[in-house]
Amino acid sequence: MRTKGLRVLGALVTVGALLLAAGCGSGDPDATPSAGSSSDAPEGADLVGGDWLLRFTVESGGEGELTAAVYVAYNPSTGTATARRLPTALNPDTYSDGVAVLVSGDQKVALQDTGVPRSQGRQGRLTVYSTTTDAKRVVDVRALTGRPDLIAVGAAFDPKEPEVLRVVDTERAVWRLDLVAGTGARDGSLPRHRGWIFANGFDKNTGLPYIEDTDSEATLPAGNGIGDVRPVQRRGGEIRVDDGTEKPGEPATPCGFSGGFVAEDGTTWLFCADTARISAYRLLKGGTTWEPVGKASPPIVPGSAVELPVVLPPV
Repeated sequence: MRTKGLRVLGALVTVGALLLAAGCGSGDPDATPSAGSSSDAPEGADLVGGDWLLRFTVESGGEGELTAAVYVAYNPSTGTATARRLPTALNPDTYSDGVAVLVSGDQKVALQDTGVPRSQGRQGRLTVYSTTTDAKRVVDVRALTGRPDLIAVGAAFDPKEPEVLRVVDTERAVWRLDLVAGTGARDGSLPRHRGWIFANGFDKNTGLPYIEDTDSEATLPAGNGIGDVRPVQRRGGEIRVDDGTEKPGEPATPCGFSGGFVAEDGTTWLFCADTARISAYRLLKGGTTWEPVGKASPPIVPGSAVELPVVLPPV
């Protein structure tokens, strides 16, 4: 059984007050960021015959300070799988299941981290990477926002939109960028309070940014950061993060290193990665037995993987 590393932010994180939703492009530069409103997954997605997206975290360095994501698209019905490794990040700002905000709503592209690399941010740019191929795209934030001097510091995807990014700049302005439409608009601002910072934190269920109190574990809005125990909600279900402990009311899992997803109908999908091959199982709501599903993948699990914090169903 593998040991799963749980990275904890160096910055203090927390609970605080509220950011009221504001309409995208409302024209009010002081309005707070707004959450997406489109529906979740399309109906009728094939959970057996479609491609699931699994995000493995791999670590290196003496203390695991070098982290990279390996995305695997896996089809349980056929056993086919492809892997895409993103560039390594040094002491990333995003950790555990919070990395879900790094994946676009259509699951086609991903960010390296919520913290924009300084070399990119100073040029008003950031890079997004394909989750299935070696392709990447440089997003010109300055061009999309019409701000020629903008410096980007943090970014995350809106999970309810295909490819919508929220970017925070050095002035704490929040921008909504639609990468498909090629448009950008002001989407509010983060509040300024003495002793509070923006440390590249984004709500894992909405993709909205939050600020943190440097003297406590409080955040604005409240409930984010280190103390956030909410499950990640996606497409009508919840991502299941396995930490090696048994789940109440469930039979023992068939493996020690795994991640999963609880679908809207209550079925739990489990993806085992004890070996180099991924295998899928499902447990019906109220069921007592894990049922093997489909075929195992070819050898594809990265050998240095320490956790599987994100499992997303077919789109």
